[in-house]
Amino acid sequence: MTELDVDRKVRQLDNDMHEMYKLLERISKTQEKHGTALESLGAAISSVRGTQTRQYNRLDELDAGLADVQATLARHSNRLDELHARFDRLETRFDGLDGKLSLVLERLGQDSADSD
Repeated sequence: MTELDVDRKVRQLDNDMHEMYKLLERISKTQEKHGTALESLGAAISSVRGTQTRQYNRLDELDAGLADVQATLARHSNRLDELHARFDRLETRFDGLDGKLSLVLERLGQDSADSD
């Protein structure tokens, strides 16, 4: 190889090396942008995770409240059943009293008819 060929090859290698450094610099800048974007996505994911946690907790609170409402409704239902049974017993007693009163009225009607 002649000195010119060697000189030309050295310049070519030097140019190639500079181009590789430029390419590496662009890659480095792109990686920095990607790193920033990934950090931003990480923050957004953390925010979403926090929101989901708050919603999960709120749903648990609502579920507990609903359980309280269901328990209260069950107690009311039991109380209404008790009242219904009580009124049924009262109705039976009144029917019995009504029958006795009818008998008394019949006797009074006969007694007053006998006295006439």
